[in-house]
Amino acid sequence: MNKKYKILIVEDEASLRFVYSEYLDMEGFEVIQAEDGREALDLVKTNPDIDVILLDLMIPKIDGIKVLEKIRSNPKNKSIKIFVMTVLSREKVIKEAFDLGADDYLIKDSLTPDQIKEEIISLLEPR
Repeated sequence: MNKKYKILIVEDEASLRFVYSEYLDMEGFEVIQAEDGREALDLVKTNPDIDVILLDLMIPKIDGIKVLEKIRSNPKNKSIKIFVMTVLSREKVIKEAFDLGADDYLIKDSLTPDQIKEEIISLLEPR
């Protein structure tokens, strides 16, 4: 990696949030975490240097689709790469996420943390 990227992990399941956070931190990323949609939106406002958001769709307070929509509605957030990470694999949900500006859609129970890291790096540092 050419720089230390800042990642926001938005995941309501504490064990998954911990695993992703610990792994990505060990791999050289700066990691911040949110357990619900409202907290995620607050962190985006107060951390203008976020490079990547790993966004679960099924989260409390404000669901992931609405979080994605709110983040993308602000031109200041244009450069943030958003990876929707969910267990939902329905085409309608995938299409809606991409239509709202998701950069990638990852089915979280089919990828290891290392594969997620590789997906992030390939989007941030295309070869």
